[in-house]
Amino acid sequence: MSVAEGFLSHGEPCTRADALGNWLTERYSRWEFLVVFQRQWSRDRRANRLYAPVFHMLFASPFSDAGREMVGAAGVAPWQLIFYDLSRTCRDVLWGTKGVDLISDVLRAVPPALQPSFFSVVCVTVGDTHDRLGLFSEQAFRHYKERVERLQRPQETPEVSVKLHRAMPRGRTTKGRDDGHLPVFVEDAIKWACRRTSEAADVSAPSQEGNDAILAILPRLNKLLYKKAFHMAEDHNFADAVSGMGEGENRSLTDRRLEERRVFLQNLRRRVGNVASFTLASPTSSEEAGQRWHVLIIQKPFVEKEEVSIENLDPGPLEPQPVGAELHLLQDGGEVLYLQSQLCSENCFETVYGDMMHEDGELFAQLTPLEGIAFDDIDRYLDFILTQPQPFGMETPTEPLCKGSCSGYTFPKVVFRRPTGSVVKDNLIAPPHVEILEESPRSPEEWDAARRVFLFLSDHIAPVVFAPDNGHSDGCGGYTLTKDVAPVPLPTHNDKCTWCGRRRDKLLRCGGCKVDMYCCRKHQMMDWKGGHKKYCGIWRKAREEYEKRIVPLLHSCSMERPETRSASAVVTLLQFLMASWCELQRSEVSVVHIVGIDDDMTGFLSELSQRAKNFSMHWKQLRLLLSSDTFGDEEHNAVYVINEGGVLTKTAPTSALGDVWHTQSGKDEGAPEAVMLVRLYNAKYHIFIGQDTEISGGAPSAVASFGSPSGAGMTYLTAVAEVLADRFIGVVPVICTEPTLFGAHHTLDAILERVRSSNKMNADRKRRVIERLLHADELIRINVQGMGHEPLDSHLGGEGGGVGGKTQTNAADFATKLAPLRLHPNLYYFIIPAETVEP
Repeated sequence: MSVAEGFLSHGEPCTRADALGNWLTERYSRWEFLVVFQRQWSRDRRANRLYAPVFHMLFASPFSDAGREMVGAAGVAPWQLIFYDLSRTCRDVLWGTKGVDLISDVLRAVPPALQPSFFSVVCVTVGDTHDRLGLFSEQAFRHYKERVERLQRPQETPEVSVKLHRAMPRGRTTKGRDDGHLPVFVEDAIKWACRRTSEAADVSAPSQEGNDAILAILPRLNKLLYKKAFHMAEDHNFADAVSGMGEGENRSLTDRRLEERRVFLQNLRRRVGNVASFTLASPTSSEEAGQRWHVLIIQKPFVEKEEVSIENLDPGPLEPQPVGAELHLLQDGGEVLYLQSQLCSENCFETVYGDMMHEDGELFAQLTPLEGIAFDDIDRYLDFILTQPQPFGMETPTEPLCKGSCSGYTFPKVVFRRPTGSVVKDNLIAPPHVEILEESPRSPEEWDAARRVFLFLSDHIAPVVFAPDNGHSDGCGGYTLTKDVAPVPLPTHNDKCTWCGRRRDKLLRCGGCKVDMYCCRKHQMMDWKGGHKKYCGIWRKAREEYEKRIVPLLHSCSMERPETRSASAVVTLLQFLMASWCELQRSEVSVVHIVGIDDDMTGFLSELSQRAKNFSMHWKQLRLLLSSDTFGDEEHNAVYVINEGGVLTKTAPTSALGDVWHTQSGKDEGAPEAVMLVRLYNAKYHIFIGQDTEISGGAPSAVASFGSPSGAGMTYLTAVAEVLADRFIGVVPVICTEPTLFGAHHTLDAILERVRSSNKMNADRKRRVIERLLHADELIRINVQGMGHEPLDSHLGGEGGGVGGKTQTNAADFATKLAPLRLHPNLYYFIIPAETVEP
């Protein structure tokens, strides 16, 4: 306890009225119960509501001098704080009974021997802001005084006197309607009690001093901005295009698309609200692009709040709910587009805006009710209104601005917000979220940006008209942006943050590998700890090896290299099969997986048929299953026959049960005598390879799994990695190919992690496989014979899925980061041989 806290010299005060009698150990002759109308806003977290608090502070003194008033005392007086309660609201005290009930509970809890000789209740208002907001009035005080004086109290209790004390805030000059300032020890006692009561925390917005220019334009603003809700503009261009189409199937298709879009927008408005973005026009032509402001406008859906009870534990949104839309100002257009895409994503059902906020923060502006605005700023705002000439653009309101508000005025709140990194919960049942810290704008430029965005919106909105019977008596249901508003431009590059996927205008490049990009140093540090420390060195090694070994190999015998991706894939596959054919014959299941090769099936089958003769000496009939999610429906389950002469024929399906290779199609098609049978499969191949197919002879000799050649490698979340680890690693030889050394390491690591987490692999086999996979440098080799001579750069813009969990569009984005490297198919490979389990 501090020596300066003299009001605590007899111990810490009581916080429960019914326990005060047990807390008191001596009798105090004089009690003064201060009812302080505090100049702040508090938050009822249970009901999620802002309110103006009233602090009850009970002081006691051993002196019985009736003329000695505590609120008029100077310096440190012999007053002890014996009880305090900081949970009441202005409405509860002046217009309800909770304030009077608290006084009654205090008096009834104290035994007769400890009752004071003098007891007075002093209502203290600090400044006149409560009067101006309608939170306090002389008439309301008189009614409160009458209720207290009529209070039924114990017989030993003295008469209760009720007085009003008008105090002035510190640093403010008096205007004749006050009784001076509160004693310093009383203010210290209030601060001390607030520090120990989390519910009494001041949640007022940071100081708005500096917003004079914004207040000056407030009368000119369109009233729709704070009286009506913002709505997204409907896609009229899409609707017009649909209306011009003909009848029939095309018409029904477009009608279905219109209905799907309507349902999507309806669900979006119900879940997130109305979301849009635009670029703020530059005030001068000399302003650089990096200094322009981009705005994300969010109109949250209005939710009718219900009282919290056992049946309803959800407090709903914070009350009062502002009518004005949220304006999020950022100077990075890519960040705005990223946030908008996340909010509008159909896959993000529990998206919280604050959880996505970048560590750089944002400028936040909104036309809000006066609740939550600091009382000093409210005084300055109301004084500004009084100084305006008549008629004033913002007429004196006659009703609250929104439900739960005490005033009809709106305030232009402007703050700078940034995430703290801490995770908090508003209440026990609320979901956790990132804590957001609000500060005053940091520079005059930010104040000016907020002023400009308010003016810009006021000049570039149009009312949304509804029929009067739609619940809008004036026919106006809100407003939307006009068509001449400039959209946020896309970034000039395709790079994204490696950690979070943000495509910001400005990104940081890793100085070591010159490949990975980051939106901030924090994400770079997190990715460094998450594995980039290892891969950064691999990228550097890949660049050196490409220049010193790959380029000379490509130029040494270019005519002998496979000229096409199809040829590269076939050569790589066949050389592995011929090298492993003896081991494959002894395997429990003859299956080989080749991943990381992506090619069109026509070219692949053509190259394969030209080399069919090489198989006749090793296999009586090679059955090859090609698995890829790029196959169309017409190619799904198609079977091709390749005879010894290299002729390729597509077989017809049969009605025989279990004839997955169409061997009973007919003698004329030559399936039984074919050198090779190739089946196309556009689903997960482990579904095809099961117990039934093995019994009936349907298991293939080898499987080639086609995927993206992006160079990024396979990820742990890839389905192929899971299937390999659970069913085939250690059982049969497996080869994986990649166009980069980085991709080979990444794929090997993904398979290793999957093997470690597999609960289906034999324990002894798992141990052997893990020991072998730990030596990545010994496993990964250059594919000298099968590397593709033609680079992949021109083929990365197509469509289709990838083995590494990336689409080929993303693969193209990835390839743009490989400045000194060029992607060639199958540059690197590694083989995981089969492991024998000791009996």
